[in-house]
Amino acid sequence: MSGQLTQAGADRAVQAGVGEAQSAAAGMYLALATALPGSPDTDTLATFAGNEISTAGYSRQAVTWDAPAGDPSEISNSAVINFGTFTADPPEVTHVFLCTASSGTVGDVLAYWELDTARDANNGDSLEFGANELAISVD
Repeated sequence: MSGQLTQAGADRAVQAGVGEAQSAAAGMYLALATALPGSPDTDTLATFAGNEISTAGYSRQAVTWDAPAGDPSEISNSAVINFGTFTADPPEVTHVFLCTASSGTVGDVLAYWELDTARDANNGDSLEFGANELAISVD
């Protein structure tokens, strides 16, 4: 499924594309959410985190990416991303977002996705995104 860059993500992409130095994020983390904030292109991590699930057994997961390919260039996650095992019943997940913080509300949100189909897990389950399931491109 194809995602959308936030303003922060687009700014980093454009700056890197013209050779302007970019500080590397300490990591890239995928988060599960029940909705998007009102202005997802410009909202802060603190605002996105207001819709993030907080079920026991949940934590943001590190993401690695394949090399860009195609025209326009597209990049996708290079490995399976697994959330859980949940130790309580989480709410239905409808969105995911990519941020630079493994937890908390300080950092940047670089991209977000609306799931093609909402995902619902139960106590004892996990949610998984397959390799190459999440894609992002710069047109």
